Amino acid sequence: MNVRICGTEIEYGCLIENDELAAEITPEALSVLVKNKLFVDVRVGILDGHYRDWGEPPGNGGFLFNGGRLYIDMGHVEYASPECISFRDVIAYEQAADRLVVKGLEALGLREDATFVRNNIDHATGATFGYHENYCVSRDVPFYKVVIPALMPFLVTRQIYAGSGRVGYHEEAFWDEDSGAARRFATRVTDEIPYQISQRSDHIVTEEYQWVQFSRAIINTRDEPLADWGLYRRLHLLVGDSNMSEYTTALKVGTTAIILDLIEERLIPEIRMLDPVQAIRDISRDMTYKWEVQLEDGSYTTATEIQRTYLDLAERYMRGKDEEGD
Repeated sequence: MNVRICGTEIEYGCLIENDELAAEITPEALSVLVKNKLFVDVRVGILDGHYRDWGEPPGNGGFLFNGGRLYIDMGHVEYASPECISFRDVIAYEQAADRLVVKGLEALGLREDATFVRNNIDHATGATFGYHENYCVSRDVPFYKVVIPALMPFLVTRQIYAGSGRVGYHEEAFWDEDSGAARRFATRVTDEIPYQISQRSDHIVTEEYQWVQFSRAIINTRDEPLADWGLYRRLHLLVGDSNMSEYTTALKVGTTAIILDLIEERLIPEIRMLDPVQAIRDISRDMTYKWEVQLEDGSYTTATEIQRTYLDLAERYMRGKDEEGD
């Protein structure tokens, strides 16, 4: 991976399975209890003693002794890995995160009554929560003119091996015949779309955007490097699914890092999609596995062929540079 710093963030959904417990406490409140138990009693790290950026109050989260962070974000537990230079490290720290939240429930004596889940959707409300990837990239490459157009086709089609799958599909608004009212968010299952390969694809509404809360984009453009501002920027991606499979996580993070190596070497395929947002949704929903994509010039290709184009470049120019990349 050419010694590229990367890391991930996991947002955990909280599921209370015991009805008596569910009557006493909300998932949001239980998430806070677990966070506090881990820092105060289990002592996995040190809580923040001061305000952080964006108004995060003292005690909302803290740094872990493994270098990562655990905190509450809009009602859910979130874990940010330490900086990694290997996709094997990314996988190890994600496994550590899963064990941490389970340890918190065990310390509270609630292991059999509640759990944390690493999917990206709430089937009851249609809401989506996240899994974010972060990659340190060089400022020598123009971000808007080079990085975004070169990376866009790769991210749209990466889901064919990095999607975690979902039942049904998300629809922003439809008429509920039972209640006679319009429901804004919903998950539906139909004969046409009983299943799809990516959980996040239906929730992606634009190609690029800065603020995560207001518009989920294929490429997030927030410039927050957390490093030397003049040399690097942080590529923040929220388009990918949270994967329980370590092999899939390795493919997702490892291939993306290799493509960034290609882009920084100006080894860029000439692929321009007509409508990336529509394409990411169409690929996810296509259970015939044809995964056709229309390009700007009106011609058609497939997600598989686009991925092979990037693979051919990587094989030609990146093979032999480091063992993990190979």
